[in-house]
Amino acid sequence: MKLLNDEQKLKTKWIYLISISSLCRKLNKTIRKKRKKHKDPLKPKHPISAFLVYANERRAAFREENKNVLEVAKKYKKTYLEPMEEYKRTKRP
Repeated sequence: MKLLNDEQKLKTKWIYLISISSLCRKLNKTIRKKRKKHKDPLKPKHPISAFLVYANERRAAFREENKNVLEVAKKYKKTYLEPMEEYKRTKRP
């Protein structure tokens, strides 16, 4: 691999900059960096879903019964959805 000396690097850099500037003039645009959007730290966060509120309330009790995270998640789902399914069955004609 051939390494360039400082003079050659400078020359190639200028050639590159001249070609880019001529291209920009042709396109009638300027090269600009995209600026990162700043996040507002005071912006309110999205509310927690009903399921997460339910899970947070019962987390300690479910963890005592089951140590496995997968089993705990399945139990959350089952106990959360059962009353809704029953309600849907009774209210539908």
